[in-house]
Amino acid sequence: MKPLPLKSQCISFTVQTRPPSPKVKPPPEQWKKAGRPVAEAPSTMVPLHSGSAIFISTIDLVSIYTPKAALYTARLIDVIFGRQTLLKACVSRTENSGDLVPLDEDKLKSVIVHVVHVFKKQNVEVSESLVLGYIRNRLCYLQSSKKNGFPF
Repeated sequence: MKPLPLKSQCISFTVQTRPPSPKVKPPPEQWKKAGRPVAEAPSTMVPLHSGSAIFISTIDLVSIYTPKAALYTARLIDVIFGRQTLLKACVSRTENSGDLVPLDEDKLKSVIVHVVHVFKKQNVEVSESLVLGYIRNRLCYLQSSKKNGFPF
């Protein structure tokens, strides 16, 4: 039997299972659209999902999290679109939508994909159509509250 090599003769190496995730900054144009100065743009902005062009602060993601998919979706669209936009928005243009403006398709799709992925990781089955229903319900709630005189 061969003796084990001395510690000084061993080769050591580190195995890394996945690369460290870089901190991603959104483009300055997107930060300006959100109404925030570019100089204050935090370096902790991450895309909503892999390949998304929509960025969100990790602080916002942590603060809005809840294990209830409907509430999480409502909080997320408040952050992504803003309350004032949601008060005048609809999911898609129909004859009955009146003067409501359709939500941005890219942002809407990113929100839906994000919510589905978040709850899939927790073994909660949430479909895209269910998330879209949560968004429609939130828009209805906000617009009916506005009509009834609730301040926003």
